[in-house]
Amino acid sequence: MKKLPDLFNAVSLKSYPSVNNPVLTGSHVTDMVASYVADPFIVEEKDIYHMFFEIYDGKLGHIGHATSRDGLNWLYNKVVLTDGITHFAYPFVFKFKDMWYMLPDKGENGVGLKLYRSVNFPESWTVDIELITNGNHIDPTPFEWNGKWYILSFDLVTNNTNIHYADSITSTLWTPHPKNPLLNGSYLRPGGRPIVNKHSIDLFIQDGRGGSYGEKTFIYRIIDLTTENCTFEVSEKPIIEAAKNDDWNSKSMHHVDILFSNCNAFPIAVVDGATNLYEFSIGIYTL
Repeated sequence: MKKLPDLFNAVSLKSYPSVNNPVLTGSHVTDMVASYVADPFIVEEKDIYHMFFEIYDGKLGHIGHATSRDGLNWLYNKVVLTDGITHFAYPFVFKFKDMWYMLPDKGENGVGLKLYRSVNFPESWTVDIELITNGNHIDPTPFEWNGKWYILSFDLVTNNTNIHYADSITSTLWTPHPKNPLLNGSYLRPGGRPIVNKHSIDLFIQDGRGGSYGEKTFIYRIIDLTTENCTFEVSEKPIIEAAKNDDWNSKSMHHVDILFSNCNAFPIAVVDGATNLYEFSIGIYTL
């Protein structure tokens, strides 16, 4: 496994050199009228970078897709997951046992949690299994640790962030962790793909306690996680935060996904930012 940098004590992420942010906005969407784009996730497959993200049309969220040869310059492709009824957001895309999966949330009215599987990557997705049949699970964030799978998610009903665990990502027997809620308060919720190190898990947690939704994002480092215990530390500085100026990210920055690739001089981080409460666009940052 490639040795990953220690982000917990690192300086905040910054704009990637030579990139003119934002790289994707609602105006880049060509197959529907989009109010904004947000919640980007980035993966690499066969020397092509793929970005999946929420497209909000003013009523519902849909999952969009874009591609890049270098991870810096992006070309919008199309909507890849929508049904005209369900609100889709936070398209957590990951590969497991040579299969591509997506674990999106279904918004405030969604019940349960469904895992999607790629039929023809990256454009075609189908429900693989319903992991959890009840509850509200916003920003569902899966990761594997010491032989167990965990899903971190935010509950809009209780304003809590909780963890569930199971023996497999495709299990239908997910158990609420006894330390739930891990976090309490509507301003604290998952904000991107975790970085799993040898001795710890770094969670990206968005924080709006300064008064703005998703104003900044901190690293919450889990240092002890079992099916009975969960303890963590919080980074002193945010990994990303609103610019406090008139730029594209002046109001909030609430999501980050970092891809460590040998193909670029610096790691690629896809982030989102907003000029107003819900006017998000997507940029490229790095360490």
